[in-house]
Amino acid sequence: GRITAALGDSVNVSKESVSSLFHRPAECIDMKYGAHSGEALITVWYTQRPELDPSTLQGAWKRVQARVLPKTHLEEVGEDVNTGGQVARVVADDDLDALPRVVNLGELAGALRRSIDLVSYEPGRRDPRRAIIRIMDHNPLEAGHDFQGLDSLKATPGGWVNIGKIVSGFPAKLQLFDPKLGALHVVIAGTTGSGKGGTGQMISLAYHANRMAQIYGDPKGASNPAIPKMAAYSGLTKYGALGAMRLSWWVLQHRIDEAARLDLKNFEPSPMRPYCATILDEAAQMLAPGAENRKEAIKIVKDGASLTRSMGMPWVLINQTVNLDQLGGEQAIRANLIAGGTWIILRTDSDQVNLGDLPPGFDGLDPSLIPPVWVEEDDALVYDPTMAESDPRRTFGLGYVAAPGGRAGMMRIDTLEDATEHIRPENIMAPVDVPWWGDQSHMEMLAMTPIPGFEEKDGEGGTGEAGTSFAGVDLPKPKELTSEEKVLAALRDESDPMYVDMLDQGDDIDPDDIDYVERGQLQTACGVAESTFANVLNKLEKAGKIHRI
Repeated sequence: GRITAALGDSVNVSKESVSSLFHRPAECIDMKYGAHSGEALITVWYTQRPELDPSTLQGAWKRVQARVLPKTHLEEVGEDVNTGGQVARVVADDDLDALPRVVNLGELAGALRRSIDLVSYEPGRRDPRRAIIRIMDHNPLEAGHDFQGLDSLKATPGGWVNIGKIVSGFPAKLQLFDPKLGALHVVIAGTTGSGKGGTGQMISLAYHANRMAQIYGDPKGASNPAIPKMAAYSGLTKYGALGAMRLSWWVLQHRIDEAARLDLKNFEPSPMRPYCATILDEAAQMLAPGAENRKEAIKIVKDGASLTRSMGMPWVLINQTVNLDQLGGEQAIRANLIAGGTWIILRTDSDQVNLGDLPPGFDGLDPSLIPPVWVEEDDALVYDPTMAESDPRRTFGLGYVAAPGGRAGMMRIDTLEDATEHIRPENIMAPVDVPWWGDQSHMEMLAMTPIPGFEEKDGEGGTGEAGTSFAGVDLPKPKELTSEEKVLAALRDESDPMYVDMLDQGDDIDPDDIDYVERGQLQTACGVAESTFANVLNKLEKAGKIHRI
């Protein structure tokens, strides 16, 4: 209501007087002057005020103001039907020009008295003085959401596809390509069990749905069996993955030469010249310190990250961490991957995340705080044997996505166990604009041969930089391995180093501890032609150098 004083007088009614009159505590009375001192506006609260209820967003904001986001206030506070909680805008006070660039989500969740998976903070995309805050009674991503079929991944004219959902209910978007910028890169990071493989499969399926060719490299051998079925070329094991990377590099060289010769500007995809993505799984096995052929692999990824967008050739790097050294230690790789696409970061281990290596859009986020399972209610103090224990519900596919122009926030990838049933043969594309594509012998030769400048071996046996050349001096070429040596080298690479050392020292090995390599996988790893492979195995077995079952 309103209190009005006599003309010429000021309102002199106190909160205490109003409190006595209405039989309410003084903290339940609001009084402020109106347009002049002769007028006062009065509010009497008969219900719990939101800003005094610590369980509400408004009530908890005093703690947030004191500890995490000073000089801020809330506007447009309302109910969030998607989460059963509250949503509001965080707005900077008049004496604050912009909200802090970094907000620690763990501290924010603590001040709001919520677990980290029940708090969402989205910085404003245009206004630096505004953000969106949510506190949830339940996380709508917990139930997951099933994949809706291949047609659901059809890209918009701008290249956007929906790969999951943001906690706010908005779709989690990823841009495969931009009509002006060209193909856009993707980085996926997450520890084992975080859903990294499922996310990689979803990206590959998005390429497949939009008739984009794929080159796939997997140093581990078969991390994701559905992707090779959609790829124009797959290289499994470390040798195979390096071969796939080399082929990608040669496709790039052809398209660079072709673009220069024909004066091509923006990339225009066609069935004969499709987008061609290169997917490198477990990237650290090729790029991290100590990896064999590391220098050559870094050169290939560096060229791919910086040159391939305008050639219609995006790169997808899938790795345990986003730490710079695990991605080759090259700022050029990191800068082009950040500027050129989407980063999806799932749960990581606390010792596998360097927050300084997180790209813009992930400021203040710590992916190691994502729990491996959805958090139940507080643990009971006393064990009750009659209480049935439920199986833990995994948080695979739960993480954060940041794409240029996309809506940032906590998201979850669509649930899809195996993409095989969604593969359409007519959608399996190849970069047939390359004259030698399809010539198997030539392609295998390119896959087995280091790219120019990396022909020689370094002192540790890995492919290094090109050696020094002198005018008039022909340096001896490195000795080519025999077929037998290639098979033995591939077996040694696949084996446990501890057992190899035991063999070298003549110690016994428990037969149950022996790891076998499947024949087809071994042939792919060593690169020996089928016509001679069987003879090589027989010769090595007779010499006692390999064991077969």
